[in-house]
Amino acid sequence: MELVNNYGGVPLITRLFELDDPEMMIKRDTYEDCVDFIVSEFQKASELLPEKFTGENFGRVTKGAALAMKARMLLYAASPLWNPSDDKSKWEAAAKAAEEVMALGYSLDADYKELFLDPMSPEIIFQRLYNTEFGHWYDWYNSTNGWGGYSCTAVLQEMVDSYEMEDGTMPDPALYTSATTDPWAGRDPRCMLL
Repeated sequence: MELVNNYGGVPLITRLFELDDPEMMIKRDTYEDCVDFIVSEFQKASELLPEKFTGENFGRVTKGAALAMKARMLLYAASPLWNPSDDKSKWEAAAKAAEEVMALGYSLDADYKELFLDPMSPEIIFQRLYNTEFGHWYDWYNSTNGWGGYSCTAVLQEMVDSYEMEDGTMPDPALYTSATTDPWAGRDPRCMLL
């Protein structure tokens, strides 16, 4: 199936306009120009931001967040939708940008559950912190109906089955019916069953 790209660039506006500015009608820039601009802006931001914030500034945007957004933009630009000729240099640029993020020390959390409970998890690049001023409704929306929630999110078997076995193979659904003790034995430790 051939992907059809109906979208293009947007006007890149880097100055303020006055109400009577004669140059308000600006042509769209190309998609490539937009990608270059976005990558450049995130690179500049990464050079101005610290690697970490602590104390009352914890949770603010860091160098890692800016570099991760740069890597994501390059990954989109390398995708088949925007790179139908499969230009390998675009994939290499995306990989190099991702390596910049990983070099900052982010890593998979040894305890998958803690990724969701510990705001200091080494896996978190950027997060939206709970705000006591406005509260949140996360538990109400996401808890199961039996626990007074709306069950907006629920773990489906398909999601559970997307976690590989420790040896890298995919789980055999027959395990659930034939296992006599623990059908989860040998699963990727990051498979969190709710």
